[in-house]
Amino acid sequence: MIRTLMAAILAVAFSTAAMAADWYPPAPAFRSAPVPFTHSWTGAYVGVNVGYGWGNGTTETPYQSDTIKIRGYTAGAQAGYNWQVSQFILGFEGSYQFAGLKGSEATEPCPGCLSTSTFKVKNFWTFGGRLGYDINGTLPYVGAGFATADVETLSDLSFGGMALASSKRSLSANGYYLQAGIEQRLSPNWSARIDAKLLKLDAGRLEDSFGFWADNEIEAKVINFGINYRWN
Repeated sequence: MIRTLMAAILAVAFSTAAMAADWYPPAPAFRSAPVPFTHSWTGAYVGVNVGYGWGNGTTETPYQSDTIKIRGYTAGAQAGYNWQVSQFILGFEGSYQFAGLKGSEATEPCPGCLSTSTFKVKNFWTFGGRLGYDINGTLPYVGAGFATADVETLSDLSFGGMALASSKRSLSANGYYLQAGIEQRLSPNWSARIDAKLLKLDAGRLEDSFGFWADNEIEAKVINFGINYRWN
């Protein structure tokens, strides 16, 4: 009798538990929150960029000074390394740019004469330091350093539509650059930036066997948009 009563009690208990399991929904599975990526800028990086430049090419001789407005595209690559100390970022960067900055100017040195001067920046290199400040993944920065460019000058002289003389020179211009920009982290490894540079270059003095000399200088502003990949 007692065993029969206990069996009945256990049967009721199990059936009640089963009904409770059907009545209450299962507890939701625990999922860990996604881990946000950090904004450390420390590490090496490489990238590519495209942009536009404009400025002046100046040729000064004993008799006159000609300034030619130059403008055109730029496209190239950059590489560097950053160290982050607290929110400050210190680094260095080198870049190489293909350039199509050029311009021409025509003058009439005498009646019936036409003198045409062309100034072209074919490419330029830069290497220098950067200093920035991280604001939650946004990096405003400034920089400065050494710059060098391959420059080409072309001079043509004609009279009455007939070519009289032509002179073409390839020069190496050296100087410095100043830089400012802002870079935005897109992921732990990728970032995008807009960058502005001021180039001040001097090709030195060229002198021929007759003692005729010419000084060539360049001042150009370049704005480009770039993307970088970084190894942390």
